[in-house]
Amino acid sequence: MQALSFLYIHPVLKKVILCLFFIIAERGHVARKKEVTRAERCININYMNRLLIVVDYQNDFVQGSLGFPEARSYYDRILSSIDTFSASGDEVVFTRDLHDENYLHTEEGRNLPVLHCQRGTDGAKFYGDLENRSRNCKVFEKDTFPSLALGEYLSKRNYDTIVLCGLDLSICVLANAVMAKSACPDAHIIVDVSASGTGDSEAQVVALKELKRLQIECRDLSKEHKGYF
Repeated sequence: MQALSFLYIHPVLKKVILCLFFIIAERGHVARKKEVTRAERCININYMNRLLIVVDYQNDFVQGSLGFPEARSYYDRILSSIDTFSASGDEVVFTRDLHDENYLHTEEGRNLPVLHCQRGTDGAKFYGDLENRSRNCKVFEKDTFPSLALGEYLSKRNYDTIVLCGLDLSICVLANAVMAKSACPDAHIIVDVSASGTGDSEAQVVALKELKRLQIECRDLSKEHKGYF
């Protein structure tokens, strides 16, 4: 028995050891729970942090004073993109080009003397059903190519993917894509070329090259497999 006396543990010490064991085990459980919670949170962030920006798809750019034949062909693709983003819980916003009566006396008006998207006119409304769709979304009104208000809005959020579509690819889509890149430099910016375009084919080639140089991806998302987003 004396040989085994070294195995004897005082009852008080035994209680201390048991308490320490349960404390360590509980801390390990809490730590693992926090890791799971953190992982779930990351999954949710990645799922929610996607944005679709519909740029200036308005009557005057589709069939009005600055319209072009191909502009209507993007309509179904834009509707499909809105449905896809909305169904997955992702955010959709719009920009609306809007000018006052003094437009021809502005810097833009002197360089592009074509009245368009005048406040209060049908030409300023979104084309087709987009006017109704936009009522449940944020709409950023602007009187020039990019929207500063949109840039400020983006800078306060942490999107990981931003997709742009609409008109005109070589002007307002390009300008707002650059704005998005500036506001969210770590986001992946995509211009969906199946839902964007311009009536000037040469300008579109130049715009696509410049977007790529600015690390903005130009991609035909109509060919993507379902679930890309």
